[in-house]
Amino acid sequence: MRDDQGAALPEVGLSKEGARQGQVGRIGLSHPVCADFEHPADITLRKIGRLSRVLPVAAPRVRLSHQLPVFATGALKATELSRGMLVLCAQMRGVRQITADTHAVPGLSIEARLQGRSFSREAMPPYRTARIESGTISINGFPSESRWTVEMPAQKTFDAVSVCYPPSFLDALSDTDGELAARAKKLVADQICHRDVMSFSRRLPFVKLQQLCLHGRSGSKLRAEAIALELLADTVEALGEQQTETTEAQTLVEQVCKIIEARLSNPPKLAQLAQLFRVSETRLKRCFSEQAGQPISSYIAQRRMEAAWALVTMGLPLAQVADEVGYANPEAFSRAFRRHYGQCPSAARAMQGRNAR
Repeated sequence: MRDDQGAALPEVGLSKEGARQGQVGRIGLSHPVCADFEHPADITLRKIGRLSRVLPVAAPRVRLSHQLPVFATGALKATELSRGMLVLCAQMRGVRQITADTHAVPGLSIEARLQGRSFSREAMPPYRTARIESGTISINGFPSESRWTVEMPAQKTFDAVSVCYPPSFLDALSDTDGELAARAKKLVADQICHRDVMSFSRRLPFVKLQQLCLHGRSGSKLRAEAIALELLADTVEALGEQQTETTEAQTLVEQVCKIIEARLSNPPKLAQLAQLFRVSETRLKRCFSEQAGQPISSYIAQRRMEAAWALVTMGLPLAQVADEVGYANPEAFSRAFRRHYGQCPSAARAMQGRNAR
């Protein structure tokens, strides 16, 4: 299993005494009666230790909020496919609160959080964070090994499937599909940290991978590898389309802002802007809100007040300022100025004069 950023679920640093005895239950127990019991389906610290030994990661530390070493029941498994691909599956029930220091290995990671939630913080630049909820797909790129702290609150169910594509796999992929490999490598180099809502159709491949890897039968690895390869291709293609849409939206908003700046005294209406750039009013409003973080009307009002402040503090007459920023008369302008800044234009001018002295 991996955390939100693709880091493998950690191995626990067992005490020397516990390691010699071979009994995880004897470490820090307040109830010795449970010491020698480990249910086969329990996800214990010992089981995480065994799993960590097959993963290319350093041994991180786990800090539990309770004294018992058993923190969940269910299944936890790592399956290595050909050319270095790795599938990590977790089906945990009755999860207790966990805080873990983990390492994310280099490469591209695609995780489906089928159920459960967690929060991750990167302990090194660029200091990324991620709060992951159920029904989310996470795509993460790691040019080099990265250290993380992941927090999992107590919860009834935690199901996750993560597919890891290391640099060695992406290099080998170049011989088969150079374009796909190049685009995937760019995602890694850009340290992509992308979250998306998971529809039913996008959820299905991860569920199949989970079934194949947890309940392996003859041919399971071959089928899992086919799903993993298709998943990589679909993910890279979808991200490319989203990036294209984002670039187009950014260009549209930048052009709209230039028109508004040039016509602050008489800004165009939404319908006029939509007609000018040949887009629907709905798309224009959505793109502007997503890129600028506010509606077009709020942006126009803000820019008019910012321009008005500069003109007022320069000492221009209020009637001229009102005309420059598109108000019918000085009284209407003064009311709008006071609503925005909490003071009238004359007070703002006087304050600016005192600061200048």
